[in-house]
Amino acid sequence: MKNIVPRGYMLLKDNIVREDNLFGFPSKVKGRWAEGLSLPRKGERLLFAGCGYQFMSYAEPLLEKIKGMEDKGVSVDRALSFTMGLRKLGVNVPALLSKVSFGREDPYTTVLLDAVRILKRLKEDFAYLGEEEPCCGSPLYYLGFFEDFARKAGEAFRRFKEAGAREIIGIVPACTSSLKNLHPKFVDGYDLEVKHFVEYLDEAFDRKPVKLRLDRTVTIHDPCQIARFLEISDVLRRLLSRVEGLTVLEAPTSREFTMCCGGGTGLEFTLPELSLKIAAKRVRELLETGASTIVTCCPGCLMQLRHGAEAVRAEVEILDVVQLLSQALEG
Repeated sequence: MKNIVPRGYMLLKDNIVREDNLFGFPSKVKGRWAEGLSLPRKGERLLFAGCGYQFMSYAEPLLEKIKGMEDKGVSVDRALSFTMGLRKLGVNVPALLSKVSFGREDPYTTVLLDAVRILKRLKEDFAYLGEEEPCCGSPLYYLGFFEDFARKAGEAFRRFKEAGAREIIGIVPACTSSLKNLHPKFVDGYDLEVKHFVEYLDEAFDRKPVKLRLDRTVTIHDPCQIARFLEISDVLRRLLSRVEGLTVLEAPTSREFTMCCGGGTGLEFTLPELSLKIAAKRVRELLETGASTIVTCCPGCLMQLRHGAEAVRAEVEILDVVQLLSQALEG
């Protein structure tokens, strides 16, 4: 197995099984973004933050180091083998990076903070599990580690039920799809209602109409999971259509035919150079629309598109839809 499966995938598996998150960070890092918000830990409706937005500011330096080693002629497999070797000696490289990264500019957890701000503005009741939030385990499923995935799914369901949850609002598309479409296949008696934040917000705005205004011209990058797994690209556009003054320009490939950003399922770990090339190609396509802002709703896509924009030396604003709606709501 070790000779067949790329080291990057084995590292992802090891991270999820050992540390309960995609990147292998210590549990105390999870929930750090919500300190001081006084969010309840139990409730019928849970906000599921997932690995992406919570950990990306810590994971990005790790990915940059891997890419830097590849640029110097060190193979990705060798770099990751070194990381896994250190872990066997009791040295957790992601944990060390989380210490030096704390306090650095973080454009990812601002999405979570904006999500909380919007929910509170709408007076919606919700809870958040903090460091007790389980990993959805979706990479285990897509990489074929089904037994490990089944254990993670069962563990997640148990934690949700202990918190009194009946409804889950996921903000990371891959996590949301996993909780909605995959966990019910592996957990007997699964009875949780799962919605992505985009879906939930669209319904919430129907119940509690608010004024949304923002003068901006944007184009949409549909994350793969939003378009092809959750199938809510139309909901995303309906949500944006609520914003007065917003002009949406469609890219040649969008909705279910959206082009991948080059991230997801560990491609950034295993083939970082290829991953960046795909991101750059996607950014060029989006820029051809003439829009001044690219809008998406996935932490991995945010990172990839920003790196792609840097690669093609494009000055373009790249926002999560939650950030855009927060701006529109405040305006």
